[in-house]
Amino acid sequence: MPQTRVYGRDRVRFVESLVVGDIAELKPGQGTLTLLTNERGGIVDDLIVTNTLEDHLYVVSNAGCADKDLAIMRGRAAELQATGSDVHLEVLDNALLALQEPPASPGPSMARVLQAGLPDDLAKLSFMNSITTTVFGVPGCRVTRCDLCARRVGSGAG
Repeated sequence: MPQTRVYGRDRVRFVESLVVGDIAELKPGQGTLTLLTNERGGIVDDLIVTNTLEDHLYVVSNAGCADKDLAIMRGRAAELQATGSDVHLEVLDNALLALQEPPASPGPSMARVLQAGLPDDLAKLSFMNSITTTVFGVPGCRVTRCDLCARRVGSGAG
């Protein structure tokens, strides 16, 4: 799944020009599922956009739409930059791991397995909130709570 960091003082305006979500209202560390739209307002893809605790927005799109999504984002960034806007994209080359389990699955929960490799308490991570932490000794991993029985972990900085 492609992951993109969006930097610059106009990053929120940039992302809001592409999606239907209210990105300006996201609290630090909070994310939202939203829709990437084309210039006519048609749906292109669904994305998760997170207002990180760092100085950027973090966008995750679907692997099958990577080329199309990135072309739209790069094109819009170039348009805004040409008018003096401060927005910059960094496409990450990281793995993305989604740990999921059926609600009634036997054995240890994925959250307990993941918790064993984290210094942070997953119980304190609320729905669609995100932290950057060390996972099983790998620093700079983004962990997002997506639902009651799933966690997303980006291997590498996010």
